[in-house]
Amino acid sequence: MIVEVPGATDVAHMALFARELRSIQASEEIQLDFGEVRFTSPAWLAIIGGSLRQLKIDHPKIKRRALNYRHLGYAGHMGFFGYLGLNFGSPLGAALGSETYVPLTERFTAEVRCAAAEKMVPVGEHIHAEAERLAAVLTCTDSGALQDTLAYAIREIIRNVVEHSEAHSYTFAAQYWPSRQEVEMVVSDQGIGLASSLRQNSNLSIESDADALTTAIQPGMSSKAWRKSRHDDDWANSGYGLFMTEGLCRLGGIFQLMSGDVVLDIRGAQKRLHPASWAGTVVVLRLDTSQLRALSETLQDLRDEGRRMERAAKGHAIGPSRASQASKPRGWTPQA
Repeated sequence: MIVEVPGATDVAHMALFARELRSIQASEEIQLDFGEVRFTSPAWLAIIGGSLRQLKIDHPKIKRRALNYRHLGYAGHMGFFGYLGLNFGSPLGAALGSETYVPLTERFTAEVRCAAAEKMVPVGEHIHAEAERLAAVLTCTDSGALQDTLAYAIREIIRNVVEHSEAHSYTFAAQYWPSRQEVEMVVSDQGIGLASSLRQNSNLSIESDADALTTAIQPGMSSKAWRKSRHDDDWANSGYGLFMTEGLCRLGGIFQLMSGDVVLDIRGAQKRLHPASWAGTVVVLRLDTSQLRALSETLQDLRDEGRRMERAAKGHAIGPSRASQASKPRGWTPQA
């Protein structure tokens, strides 16, 4: 059986491919034809790669063979074929990266928690250290609005994976195109998905994956925000991470969230739902770097907007945690 791998980097098209793969019946061999692929991006690497990985999970006895792929030097260098267990290009996470990209990399959630425990710091603070490192790689600087924005977005998305997804691991990649003044970043996992996670909150009524996605980007909505926590806990889960990250993209970029059978695509004021099939969650950010304001000002605006939305909804949200309100943890000093 020959499967044509899509060359389109639009998330809606890639989501359809993921959906088609999940519908494949048992077969002895799948031939993956990459002949139509010309341009790849971080989202393409993670979504197409994750879809093909899921195919192997769904059908462990199927043999996979790649066709017409040797022109994909960028994808090979970024670790895409290593992610699939194929011997072409760099192994997963092996590329050194540069001032403009972070290769496809996998992190295990248990190792993230253990590393934080060894340093005797909260998990969120440990994640922030890596987020700053990744943002600095992409922006060639350790300060400024762009670096702060990327570090904040990376931190909040990865915190959601580690705290909510129940995934064994997560995958990320990023690319900065200075001439286009554009950054794309993707974080994906194959955990329980947003619907299953949010249903742990007894105050929420989640009937579908579409409900879960539209709820997840509202302020104060998470699987844990309704539980009581210490007032002085900076990292208490408040359900503001996705809301504020989506808000950053709304001010200058694209935000895409995929989980279960739906992709939510937000471009400015436009919100669209597309069909998908993903066991877990994918977040794609594309930021227009020319439109970014100082992050502290932006976060203040979003925090105020979130509180107004909570008051209007008269819901059960508890307001943003200190960590979600700030671009850096309180008392933050860069780690060696």
